[in-house]
Amino acid sequence: MKLTILGNNGPFAKAGGACSSYLLQNAGKNAVIDMGPGSLAVLQKYIDIRDIDAIIFSHLHYDHMSDVFSLKYALGLLRAREGFDKKIRLFLPKTPENCSLEISNDDSFEVNYIFDGFKENIIGLNAVFFSMTHPVETYAVSFEECGKRFVYSGDTTLNDKISDIAKGAELYLVDGGLLKVHEGGPHMTVAQACKTASYAKKTVVTHLSPLYLENDIKRELTGNAVLAQI
Repeated sequence: MKLTILGNNGPFAKAGGACSSYLLQNAGKNAVIDMGPGSLAVLQKYIDIRDIDAIIFSHLHYDHMSDVFSLKYALGLLRAREGFDKKIRLFLPKTPENCSLEISNDDSFEVNYIFDGFKENIIGLNAVFFSMTHPVETYAVSFEECGKRFVYSGDTTLNDKISDIAKGAELYLVDGGLLKVHEGGPHMTVAQACKTASYAKKTVVTHLSPLYLENDIKRELTGNAVLAQI
């Protein structure tokens, strides 16, 4: 499997940047994980939107999903002008319901609502979802193939489950949205994110706030962690 970072910011994008979004590829298939603002333009540097096979939303905050609405416009035009009739597999939380309904009410999608413990084969990978701690319904997800795993934390505060989920992962993509000075908010600090990564083989810290200087973020990295880069 191959992971490409399309957006690494939150809760808003820096100049020329994009919010949380990731392209996961396996066996010639493409899954987009989260679609924060700015990510759709970056995605098209790597694949045509006709080649999206699945979209996964860790949660329904706008900095993780707002570009799906532009994608829906694009898919609608492709249906009308080209007869494009591919069904994209959509995986998302059921709440907040106003957001989930607005996203899923589209002929382009095959809708699947995720929950704690939900398991599905997505682009040839065994995916398992785990509920996390955030102001809205939120999930981490583990993808596995041939004993190798990629884990994405989604947005979360420090909790009892995330370290166990990340343990042994080949790659761990983790929310480090805060610096220690702002500990106690709705995200892990960079230091907390690194702590949960103690037993992951490679760790990438994402959801980087443009309000922080990159060098200040780097100073809180520990272990094998690096910052997500587009």
